[in-house]
Amino acid sequence: MSLHCESVSLKRMLEESIEEHRSAGDLAGIGIRMTGGDGLKIHVDRQIFWRILSNLLWNALQHAPQGSEIEVGYNAVADDMVNIYIANRGTPIPEHERDLLFHSFVSHHRGWRTRPIDSTGLGLTFCKLAVEAHGGSIQLESPWEKHGDGVRISISLHL
Repeated sequence: MSLHCESVSLKRMLEESIEEHRSAGDLAGIGIRMTGGDGLKIHVDRQIFWRILSNLLWNALQHAPQGSEIEVGYNAVADDMVNIYIANRGTPIPEHERDLLFHSFVSHHRGWRTRPIDSTGLGLTFCKLAVEAHGGSIQLESPWEKHGDGVRISISLHL
């Protein structure tokens, strides 16, 4: 993957991505809330990182129950690292299916989806490859420890 990296405001990218998805959330009765501080700059390919955020937000919206809220946040975890996350309060993903989600064309997981969803099964595969091309890593936490349910996808990147 060829990257054209530049220094960008993480907060601004997250706010713009959230705003782009807000109407879909409103239609589904799902709120989107952001937490995090100011001032962090990340060195990323703006278009590719935008697509990562868009894929993760769309997934979170697809799997969040109506009336719930998606949380998007970030925090510095070391002098040169940032953790970015997008989480929902949906049904937890069974342990035996978690690793499969990052495999190409895996999109139908019976039993934990709240509603039928059309998907190619390439979104999380792309996210994993793109994050790794940026020198970062992506992790899935389910259930989300903070609430005991849901799914939290975290990206760790160098600043």
